[in-house]
Parts: sequence; structure tokens; C-alpha cells
Amino acid sequence: MELLEKGFEPFYYRFPYNVDVIVCAAYESTSKLLACVRTLRSQYMYNTNNSIRLVLVYGDGVDIDTVGKMFDLVIPENELCRVYKLPRGKLTARHIAYMLSDADIVVSADADCLYPPAWLSWLLKPYLEEENVVATHSWSINIGDDIWKLIDLFPPLLDFSHIYYRCVISARTSSMKREAYFQIGGFDLTKQGNIAELWYEEEHNLLRRLKKIGKVIYVEEAYCIEYNDPDELKKRGLRKTTKSWKSLSEKFISALRMWLENILS
Repeated sequence: MELLEKGFEPFYYRFPYNVDVIVCAAYESTSKLLACVRTLRSQYMYNTNNSIRLVLVYGDGVDIDTVGKMFDLVIPENELCRVYKLPRGKLTARHIAYMLSDADIVVSADADCLYPPAWLSWLLKPYLEEENVVATHSWSINIGDDIWKLIDLFPPLLDFSHIYYRCVISARTSSMKREAYFQIGGFDLTKQGNIAELWYEEEHNLLRRLKKIGKVIYVEEAYCIEYNDPDELKKRGLRKTTKSWKSLSEKFISALRMWLENILS
């Protein structure tokens, strides 16, 4: 597909803002985290004279001695939760990154994803092309998800997936002006008890609030590649702080709720 090929084409430019690319990790396998950061270090934008840092916010279960040297900055999540008296969880890890960053734009990447070399180039481009852009986001290809087997058989289904991804802002592939995050009040850190409320706060409420203060641009070319092994997810848990889905129907209902609310708002 031409769209996917664009992610691998050499593409870079001079970006006038400071950027922090944040990866939050807990209970990630070392091999998967290393694979992620190697694709981030291979970004065309990172390997120019642009001011871009790779930042790791790490919790329990991360081999920091092995993976830490691959990042420009490492931040110990648990230690800072104690210092600032914050609840542990994924939203808190991202919140800490925004607190400690001094960048103009904070990019969110996920520890279980791989990023084509032009991913960052595409994700940041709208800030130079349009006025009042406060955030950008894209979509992910989950090669461990059965839905992609259906898309292989019937490619037009891919268009329907974009309809959904336009309604959420995923931590796997998104960026935001740091000042915009604090302008909208940041995440509600009480919404981390179960995956449904966390997902709703992180991907839907955040997008809804950002749209009230500026433009949020969906960039199809800035996709990432995700692989979730169900057995590994069960083994490592969701940061040991979040209850997972009870059933597939719960996940479907949550996704439908977010999509409908976005369409009607």
C-alpha cells in the first residue's frame, strides 16, 4: 500500500520546536522495549540537528540497566509518585512526563510498538502547515489482532478502522503541545482503576478537551505497528494497577460509546 510505504521513505526537515518523545513502560519484556527504542532512534527526524530527546518513564518490571542507556533521559515513575504523592498507573506515568519535560511538544509512543523511520516526520508536520494546532494523532496496525486478518481478506475494511481512530487520540502514536496539556487540566488521575475508564479518559476525554482549545490533526501516514501477545499480557498484567477487560463485549461497548459520543459532540 502506498500509504504504508510513505512511513519508510526518507523524510525530514528543520523543526523549530524542542520535542520529547516519551515511552512509558512497566512489566515490558526487555526484547520488546529494545525493539521499540531502536525504531525510535532510527527516526529520520531524530538523526538530524533537530532538538529531539527520547525519554523513558519506567515502573516495575523494567530492566533499566539494559534499556536505560538507549534513551536520552530516564525517569523513575515509582520514586516520583512518592515524591508528588500521586497514584500509580499509566496516566500518572504520562502526567509525570509532562511535568518534567521542558519541551514545546511532547510525543507519546508505546513500549510494545514499532515505528517506521518517517513516523515522527509525519506526526510533527502539521505544526508547520496550519495555525493553532495543539495535537496530532494517528492509527496503529495490530499484527496480533484478528481484525487485521479480515482486512487482509477485504482491504476496504481499513477505511472503517480510520473512522474509529479519528475519534480517539492514542498514546501509541500522538503528539501534543505541552502547554495545551496543562491548559485543559491534564489527565484525571483517578480514572485508572479499570481499563474501561482508563481508556475512556486517555483516548476520548483527552481528545474532546483538546478540540475545545485548538486543532487536532489526524495524520494517516504517522501509523505505528503494534504486537500484543495475549499470553504476555496476562503474564505481565496492566502495570499491576489496572483491572483488565471482563469480556470482549465490554471492550466493544466502550469503543462504541466513545465513537458515538465523538460523532454527536
